[in-house]
Amino acid sequence: MRPLVSVIIPAYNAGAYLPATLDSVFAQTYQRLEVIVVDDGSTDETPDIVAACRERHGGLRLIAKPNGGVASARNAGLKAARGDYVAFLDADDIWHPEKIAAQVRTLRPGGRERYVAAFSLHLRIDTNGRVTGKSRAWPFEDFTLPAHIVLKPVGNGSSLIVRRDVAVAVGGFDEDYVARGLGGCEDLDFELRIAAQYPIACVRNYHVGYRVYDGNMSSDRLKMARALHDMVHGHLSLHGELSAWCRRMAVLKAYEYSISILRKRHNTECIRHIRGMMSVDAVAAMRFVAWDFTRSLWRAMKRTARERVPQKPNPLYSELAGYDLQAWPDHRLDDLYYALSRGWMPAREPRARNFLAETAWRPSEVADCPSGMA
Repeated sequence: MRPLVSVIIPAYNAGAYLPATLDSVFAQTYQRLEVIVVDDGSTDETPDIVAACRERHGGLRLIAKPNGGVASARNAGLKAARGDYVAFLDADDIWHPEKIAAQVRTLRPGGRERYVAAFSLHLRIDTNGRVTGKSRAWPFEDFTLPAHIVLKPVGNGSSLIVRRDVAVAVGGFDEDYVARGLGGCEDLDFELRIAAQYPIACVRNYHVGYRVYDGNMSSDRLKMARALHDMVHGHLSLHGELSAWCRRMAVLKAYEYSISILRKRHNTECIRHIRGMMSVDAVAAMRFVAWDFTRSLWRAMKRTARERVPQKPNPLYSELAGYDLQAWPDHRLDDLYYALSRGWMPAREPRARNFLAETAWRPSEVADCPSGMA
């Protein structure tokens, strides 16, 4: 019998996008699903939308709780889940119909379990569902802790599927971020705790529509930047076995991300992060600032050109979703090329070769997974 997959959807005042999210779940070609919506203290029509959807579809459960944040809501869904696997989906994101089926095939090729967790590539979409970007696909079949803490490949809370007992065994999502006034990195923290024990497989298809807009958690840039550094340093302190080069790159990549999201709205904090990056590696910091400035200038030029010349609207998610990496319309081999051209993984640097060998490290075999279902 095929495994049961529990889909956990935390929802807080999600009425604008929840109908499309639920439609994408019930359009899955993989049928053995239970769908759990966790209403995290919504004050809008979220409960009514779930009730209406439940009349049309079976297998939909609603859990109501006081507002406690996305980590708390996911943990409530995890506690209530009955599936062999759990798949998390934010209430404003959408899935391609093949998302769960492709992930289960990756987890259990030929019906035999190979991985305990997997994620799919994603397309960034706007409020109208039009594609504004895509996730980067790195040349790894799966990700252990060294590669995951440096490259942070998942990038959103709607891509991951994981065996339920493993999710429970690593402690679920950390709810302390809310208490510390941080947020936005609970997903990555959860992924790293899994990757520290088991490799996480990558499904190289664009099966997730990740919605980014002013007002969702991803738009709270200052909080996300602070949470990222707090989380990365916390995991590095727990894993002394990581090489010095890997540790350095994890910190530098965290600075790259925080600088890129802070530079438009939080200049003072951005300058502080640039100084922090220079204290780790001044050459890498100057190289990144120059590259980021060039990228910003190029984007500004393209925006100006679009304003003067009529442009076709961006394609809808439904038009591009599901492409595998090689079939992407404007695909470029930018996996290692990106890393090499940026200079932070020189092709002939022995430490870079050592890092690639380090990513092949296997901390646990699947057979060693905890067997008891919580």
